[in-house]
Amino acid sequence: MPVENAKLNDGNEMPVIAFGSGTVNKGTDASNLVIQAINMGFKHIDTAQTYDNEDSVGHGLQNSPLLREKLFVTTKYRSGAIQETFRGSLDKLKLKYVDLYLIHHPRFVDPDFEGSWKVLEKLKDDGFAKSIGVSNFNLEELQLISKNARIKPSVNQASPAHRIHLTFVSFAEAPITTYPGGPVDAPVSAAAERLGITPAQVIFSWVKAKGVAIVTTSSKKARLEEYLAVGDLSPLTEEEIAAIDEGGAKGPSPEYGTIPWDITPGLRVAARSPPIPEIGYGTGTALRDKDVSDWVVQAVETGFSHIDTAQMYNNEATVGNGIRKSGLARQDLFVTTKYSVGLIQEAVRSSLTKLGLSFVDLYLIHIPEAVQGASKAPGGKWN
Repeated sequence: MPVENAKLNDGNEMPVIAFGSGTVNKGTDASNLVIQAINMGFKHIDTAQTYDNEDSVGHGLQNSPLLREKLFVTTKYRSGAIQETFRGSLDKLKLKYVDLYLIHHPRFVDPDFEGSWKVLEKLKDDGFAKSIGVSNFNLEELQLISKNARIKPSVNQASPAHRIHLTFVSFAEAPITTYPGGPVDAPVSAAAERLGITPAQVIFSWVKAKGVAIVTTSSKKARLEEYLAVGDLSPLTEEEIAAIDEGGAKGPSPEYGTIPWDITPGLRVAARSPPIPEIGYGTGTALRDKDVSDWVVQAVETGFSHIDTAQMYNNEATVGNGIRKSGLARQDLFVTTKYSVGLIQEAVRSSLTKLGLSFVDLYLIHIPEAVQGASKAPGGKWN
């Protein structure tokens, strides 16, 4: 059974599962990955100016077995005069039109939301972009675009969740949690056991039921087959969908703290002071001891404004380099780091020096063992 299409508010249809050339594929030759994805059954290919691989995506499209009219191609604007940037994207992709053109992030058109959108409307009028929309916009920013728009945005491609990108069709809203061990796990596991499928397929089935499209950047055939197989699966029951909705609305488990979730598209911000962008880009795990500057730049360009590092990750200096290279104003970033060893005051000064910052937004004790038995007297660790 082929992957279904979602009907957009302008009457066009979009395949709900897409292969994306961003994330780990950014700046690489993606031609063979695009060909592989199309050969496996993907018809929706997603790229962007900021991914720096539109030319190789175009090469993959040209060398795929599918006719142009059978493909759905999305790309996104980042910088430059919009019309010139768009023409450059078409040239690199070797196409006469794209099916969907998005503003990749609101800051790329701030403060001229209205004027920028008019340019996209003209591209649609002229047939160069069949549909137009936005990416990483919150509700207020969507309203800035829409209030005087002659053509309403068709989609809002939102921030990463469950390690996939979600495209909200015609501003569909859905509660999402990205935390393991949270209240979504139980209904997802129960549905997976009933249907004999993977938890990832349950999430995809739930997303499909919500009228939301998915962009995956996986290069693994098994993973792509897993996603495409959703078209052949029995649908979730109304009760299963409602249980996942309810779990997502509760937010993460107590292990991660109680965070109220805003279910509008875009970054969900906790009701705390200062506000914390709930989706953070972390530099631990596989990135420990590595030069992560380019990864931080990529994360910021994708829309992350919360960068998380730690003394024990041994990469604060390259995190700092990435923050400076990103070009985002300090007040627009939320930076977290964590203490693990040494006198705390000296440790925080060292972290600030490595990060090249005068302050951090959040400083944490990384593990209880870091301070167990520490003296609270003057001169002790807590001092």
